Amino acid sequence: MPVVQLGVIKHSESNNSNFGYLVSEEKVNELNLPLKLNVKNIKSESCLHTIKIVSDELTLNQDIIFRDVIQYAQSKGLEICGDIIGKILVVDVYKPAKLQTYIELWIPIKLL
Repeated sequence: MPVVQLGVIKHSESNNSNFGYLVSEEKVNELNLPLKLNVKNIKSESCLHTIKIVSDELTLNQDIIFRDVIQYAQSKGLEICGDIIGKILVVDVYKPAKLQTYIELWIPIKLL
């Protein structure tokens, strides 16, 4: 398993999304990584969990990742209660220069 993985986050407060890196807490301590950067500690919580396939649009607009899962959660009456976290699993490259990105998503939800 890689120590560092590419991730994506949709911030619940600002509604912005951006790419970043995911590193387990154990590895942060083991490798003595600097924590003075923009760091978010992700706590364990109840989540809707899925894997989404995203096309070339990802490079132009990260929000495309989240649109369908947010609509799905809302259609089921689920309340999203935090930042949505995604982990880039793999990127398939097809000719001519087409990308398909597989992203594992955790959507924090409030239990009823």
